[in-house]
Amino acid sequence: GTPLSRADLRAVNINLCDMCVILSANQNNIDDASLQDKECILATLNIKSMQFDDSIGVLQANSQ
Repeated sequence: GTPLSRADLRAVNINLCDMCVILSANQNNIDDASLQDKECILATLNIKSMQFDDSIGVLQANSQ
């Protein structure tokens, strides 16, 4: 999968992790150095902007 796909992020339950580390791939074939971290930045913004239904947390809190 790709971190640019919200479906892939939901499939791995990104909303249940305590911390997420996004590493940038070493891409020497990019002509414009300012685009080197483009995918890493887009993935970060994608995860940050996602909305999740917190029903899992509510169900766990009610069962205790």
